[in-house]
Amino acid sequence: MTRPKFKPCASCQTPNQANRKTCCVCFESLSTKKNLNEKVQSLDREWGQAVVKNRNVGRIIDSARIAVRKLEAIGYKPILFFGKKEKASNKWVADVITHLEPTATTRNFLEKMQRAYEFLLSKDTSVPVQPHTSTGQQFVPPKEQWADEQTET
Repeated sequence: MTRPKFKPCASCQTPNQANRKTCCVCFESLSTKKNLNEKVQSLDREWGQAVVKNRNVGRIIDSARIAVRKLEAIGYKPILFFGKKEKASNKWVADVITHLEPTATTRNFLEKMQRAYEFLLSKDTSVPVQPHTSTGQQFVPPKEQWADEQTET
């Protein structure tokens, strides 16, 4: 059996499995595509203000809904959370886009996740925090770590 391949995150240097799309520690993109990186850099605050000024926010949200549907069509189970500050109460309000079956269990969990996301937004976690890792720590990929936790219980 072959060993899984790892590649380091460009942001925090944590080794991640090669098939991952985001870093398991800092959640940065692991993509090395030049065109994608250039496009991401062009989407700055100035671009966002132009979208709001031209009243195209609805188009962006519709594009997100379509992207969630596309991910569902290729076999993923996406959940997209996004939040906006209410002008009247100056409070963060979160919304969710997903195509999971609306059972009582999924509705309950999504409502709790939505409240948790609103809490994160209210704490203003926009400043990224670098993880503190020492060289003596052993890296355990997430799936292996979960397997260890399941066997302990």
